[in-house]
Amino acid sequence: VFRYHLGSLAFGSLILAIVQFMQLIVEAFKKQAEANGANNNKCFEYESTVSDAVLMRIKIVQFINKTAYIQIAIRGKNFCMAAYDGFNLVWSNALRFAVVGGIGEIIMFLGKILISVGTCLAFYLLITYVSSIASTIFEPILLIIVNIDFISDFFIIAYAVSTLFMAVYSVAMDTLLACFIVDETNQQSKGGKAPLYAPE
Repeated sequence: VFRYHLGSLAFGSLILAIVQFMQLIVEAFKKQAEANGANNNKCFEYESTVSDAVLMRIKIVQFINKTAYIQIAIRGKNFCMAAYDGFNLVWSNALRFAVVGGIGEIIMFLGKILISVGTCLAFYLLITYVSSIASTIFEPILLIIVNIDFISDFFIIAYAVSTLFMAVYSVAMDTLLACFIVDETNQQSKGGKAPLYAPE
């Protein structure tokens, strides 16, 4: 991928960077208007509308980039053709992608919570029952305060790490679904009824 499609990766990143730069410009105008004391409701409504439109464009560009990168990995096409093919694939199989996306979001959320809670539980057991660590905390009330503070911090860190970790599975899930649909489409165009490489 890096040898033949580095330009496609850079082009997709450039498009996203341009749209995010537009959002920064809108936010700068908004802060400048607030600093100047502009109390015009129309001005704030306009800025809010433009900010929402730019945010929507960012989400759309992220979606197109994701589907384009998946198609680049599957078919080896350039960014524009891969984005076109990816959009057509999602559009023609919208129900499948919606169902898999909905179920995937539930599984991803449960995975994040389980990883975070498991990490906090392991940390609690570590600082409570390991004698070399527990002996450094002198008073029982201090043990409770330290545990609550550390465990909440560990939960936040564990949730952040699990979010990054589960994002990889989200892309893998979308890629597997796209591969299945491409295989199914190829077999149907050749006269077959079922996918060849990904049986149902």
